[in-house]
Amino acid sequence: MMTKRNRIVPGLTSALTALLVLVAGPSTAAEFPNKPVRLTVAYPPGGSTDVGARIVAAIAEKQLGQPIVVVNKGGAGGQVGWTELSRQRPDGYSIGFINLPAFNTVILDPERKAAFKADDFVPVINQVLDPGIMWVKSDSPYKSLKDLLAAAKRTPNKISAGTTAS
Repeated sequence: MMTKRNRIVPGLTSALTALLVLVAGPSTAAEFPNKPVRLTVAYPPGGSTDVGARIVAAIAEKQLGQPIVVVNKGGAGGQVGWTELSRQRPDGYSIGFINLPAFNTVILDPERKAAFKADDFVPVINQVLDPGIMWVKSDSPYKSLKDLLAAAKRTPNKISAGTTAS
């Protein structure tokens, strides 16, 4: 029986393989990869992000013919690992996992002084789709997203929000 996971994971690993070849460049595509690929996970070992990364890595390395080495760089809600990832050479041998909304939280908070921007990364595949929703209290003056955005434009930096970020 073909499960949803069985249909998705081969597609993800094929996309990952294709991206690695493209990032490595056309001149080296024939011999790419010829060494292990480093996969930065911005969270400690054993959590859901780490487990997901290791599942994708195990499948992808069979197709690549090279090991994918998972390197955990936890700290500051992902910021430590993403900072290190942003400093890697774009040679196809350094890839990483980015989690939303945690990644957005780091970038959008000026007090965090992130050393990277969203544009510093190129999305390759989406392993997990976590639908999001915005809520307000039932007695809030905001009855629609349009109301909320209008209020935010009228009074910048006055509306607060919360999110999960780990």
